[in-house]
Amino acid sequence: MYKFNDKNNISDSYIVNYKSVYDNKSTRYCEKSEKNKSKKYKKAKHYKKKFKNIFLPPKHMSDVKIKDNLQSHRIGYIFKFIISCFILAVFFVLFSEVISLFERNDIISDLRRYDNFIWPVVMQDPSPFDEENFIDETKAIESALWDLCMEHKNENLRLDEDGRMSFSNQEVNESLKKLFNISINFENLKIKKNSFFEFNNYKKIFLVEPISGVDNYFPRVTKAEKIGNSIILTVEYFLPSDQFSQNMKKEILNKTEKTMIYKLKKDIESKRYYISSVCNS
Repeated sequence: MYKFNDKNNISDSYIVNYKSVYDNKSTRYCEKSEKNKSKKYKKAKHYKKKFKNIFLPPKHMSDVKIKDNLQSHRIGYIFKFIISCFILAVFFVLFSEVISLFERNDIISDLRRYDNFIWPVVMQDPSPFDEENFIDETKAIESALWDLCMEHKNENLRLDEDGRMSFSNQEVNESLKKLFNISINFENLKIKKNSFFEFNNYKKIFLVEPISGVDNYFPRVTKAEKIGNSIILTVEYFLPSDQFSQNMKKEILNKTEKTMIYKLKKDIESKRYYISSVCNS
């Protein structure tokens, strides 16, 4: 209970001295907070100074050393750049060589396809001709028969009792169309029998004797040039028997007997090439 000396006034003995109660604690708290603030400020200043100095060169490094290091870095970058350029150059050279190798292989394979196409005609060694002055009829038929023999060489059912291969006149005309873009009326055939073939007019078939072609010319196309709708072939003739020495060893270089020019022309309807002319080189 409170003790009143007067009805409206509280006794002085009961007046609480708040300053004496809280003064020491508040001052101690203020001192601690001030100390903490000063510590935090010093620590922040220390870190600020530390991070500021990260991007600065060490104090013990002189300006000369700094310049030397920068120069060495530049030299290193230049050296790396030169090495990279050299590697890229080597890569592009190798890449172009590979591409050119494939192109050369494609060209060689194309030349060999031309060899196979004109081979039946080269074997007959025809005299120069063109579409106005056409190839000899017998040479044309022999070329067509050789083309058919090479195409159907493994078909034993075509052999008769004498071992001769048989082809219908329709097949021969198809081969003539393929090689020369022509067809022949076999009713008016001048020569119906020789050492290579016999034409049976009753059965309408050709009978071909089994002979070897090693004594005939073989082609080697050395150049193919496309001009408009035509392809001009430079063809070397050689004999298989000439490719061996007296000791029956293969010669390194093929012996060329002669060189001829073959002109291939594209047919408008079939879009296929045929032999339109042969002339001397």
